[in-house]
Amino acid sequence: MEREAVVNANYHVILKDVHKSFINAGSQAITTNSYGVVPGVGFSVDDIAKYVATAGRLAREAVTESVIHDGQSALVLGSLPPLLESYRPDKVMNHIEGVQVYSVFVKALTPFVDCFLAENISSVEEASQAVEAVGLANESQIPMLVSFTLNSAGLIRSGESAVDGVPRIIEFAKEKNVQLLGILFNCSEPEAITKALQLH
Repeated sequence: MEREAVVNANYHVILKDVHKSFINAGSQAITTNSYGVVPGVGFSVDDIAKYVATAGRLAREAVTESVIHDGQSALVLGSLPPLLESYRPDKVMNHIEGVQVYSVFVKALTPFVDCFLAENISSVEEASQAVEAVGLANESQIPMLVSFTLNSAGLIRSGESAVDGVPRIIEFAKEKNVQLLGILFNCSEPEAITKALQLH
């Protein structure tokens, strides 16, 4: 249903209404419904550009048509998802191909978003592809967030330590002239996040 909502125009009003329901409930940000529009499920580059832009437009329209809380409109976060499969660091595109596909996302989302969100990222390599794409294709200098997913041991799904991996991404973003607003963790057990942040 997630992909159908953006691909099938019959669902666009429903998708906007879902965005609006979060905003009207007080959400300060919404995320574009572009997570499932990836080559891993058969979308071509042209389709990705088309449907990701649609997802961005619908999210922006939802913000424009919603009530402003405390004088501020909700932010639109542009989803940069795993390109092949979630939770699978062994199924990450090679660096050049990954950067090329993420660049399509970035270009399609740029007119509509306030911040990019690389979400459910399972390795430092996967994160670096998204970061580099934002640096290359982001003429508007829109900032980004990177959100890793952790295993039950508190490691990034690739087996890399968050304590080691996070500084690497911060440094890489600086090298690529990307404004990295923060590092997050999502789709992870709370206990895993606690483990990830324990310094030894």
